[in-house]
Amino acid sequence: MATEVPGNKARFTLGEIAALTGGELLPGSASDDVVTGVVLDSRRLVAGNLFVALRGEQHDAHAFLAAATAVGAPALVARGHASLAQHPGVRGVSVDDPLFALGELARAHRARWSGRLVGITGSVGKTSTKRLVSIGLAGVGARVWSTPGNLNNRVGVPMTLFVLDEQFDTAVIEMGTSEPGEIARLADITRPDVAVVTHVALAHTAGLGTIEDVAREKGALFMALGASDVAIGCGDDVHVQQALAACPAGRKVRYGLGDGNLWRGRALGMGREGMRVAFSRVADEHSPAAQYELTVRVIGDAGVENLAAVAAVLDVLGYDPAGAAKALAGAAPEPGRLVPMLLSGERLIIDDTYNASPASVAMAIDTAARIARDSGRAFVAVLGDMRELGRHSVAEHRAVGAHLARAGVRQLITAGPEMRAAARAARERGVAVHETGSSEAAALAALARVRDGDVVLVKGSRSTKMERVVAALAGPASPPSEVSR
Repeated sequence: MATEVPGNKARFTLGEIAALTGGELLPGSASDDVVTGVVLDSRRLVAGNLFVALRGEQHDAHAFLAAATAVGAPALVARGHASLAQHPGVRGVSVDDPLFALGELARAHRARWSGRLVGITGSVGKTSTKRLVSIGLAGVGARVWSTPGNLNNRVGVPMTLFVLDEQFDTAVIEMGTSEPGEIARLADITRPDVAVVTHVALAHTAGLGTIEDVAREKGALFMALGASDVAIGCGDDVHVQQALAACPAGRKVRYGLGDGNLWRGRALGMGREGMRVAFSRVADEHSPAAQYELTVRVIGDAGVENLAAVAAVLDVLGYDPAGAAKALAGAAPEPGRLVPMLLSGERLIIDDTYNASPASVAMAIDTAARIARDSGRAFVAVLGDMRELGRHSVAEHRAVGAHLARAGVRQLITAGPEMRAAARAARERGVAVHETGSSEAAALAALARVRDGDVVLVKGSRSTKMERVVAALAGPASPPSEVSR
């Protein structure tokens, strides 16, 4: 389900809009006319809003200019668009590119907001890290606004920024990318005081190319920083290390699981209440050494890494991370992101169906395998295709099959044509494999093959709809419960 774009009360005059965007006032428009609230959906327009007529591959909002005219809302439109002749009464500003203009307005709105902004990107972990950072900041008393859902592109980020006003003192903004230059553009719009890069890995490579191209794209967030800004990166990722070293930020902080990180996290064990984790900080010129422990409802090394990033962000913003422990302890996993569910027959399902990339699949396999090993259970994986890998697809899917064999999986059930490569690689290494063409078929196969006591990882790209497998295993009569409750 798509994330709803939040409403806002961003205020501009038409003259300001024209100046900021390089646009021209439409006939009948006065430069001192004021608009309040930037809106993309014509169905939500009220008098005094600014309607931004974006053009996409499948839809062109210029078709709805009549709605803007009807309610008296000025519009931001493409210069010379044919629809302007059909709606001579429309007021507003014409620009070369409404999408670029939207970003320029958001950039100006962010510049006049006096709070601090944390920007987060990465191939994996950015959404979970964004959420946990927001929870942690709220837990220490910050007034936080953060990216709703996955509104992390050149449309969603500006619409998120327009919400900022005096009720917030901190913003946590997620930035995603599907093509070169997108992170650089979003960084220019948001102008972060603190930037976090989680991981660099093969994801959306159909649009970005090689791992080096992905690293360059993600590293653009760091390159936008100045001498008074802070760069925070996962020190366990060599590509992030290199991006940190090259960036112009005045302060650079590493977090992760390994030695050499300023903030280091370590999982102490899994219990009925959740995962016990410990965090330690190395003394430096900014702060003394510190350490604390907490129990959280997230699982695996990925969860520990994300929480270490939270500690680093709170630390550089002047907060004691230990003060956020209570808030973080109560944070439930997001749907489809490594959610442990204990079902009848002591079957432990790990629902990681939100999306899949090679790096996130590897992390999920390691997490499930460790839980199975530590609890003396068998490990079953039900995996759908990893999409958008382009020419890397076969090699990366084969790597998944080999990884599963090393992890000791008892049974692999696959869904989709791209997972055939993983199935072949796993079968070559002695793993029992059942191949299917869809999540529905995989669900039926799982019902027939999962045994009492098994640890079952379910994961796939968003479009594979692997949540159907989780629903089938849970069954209508016995709703699942999170194991950490």
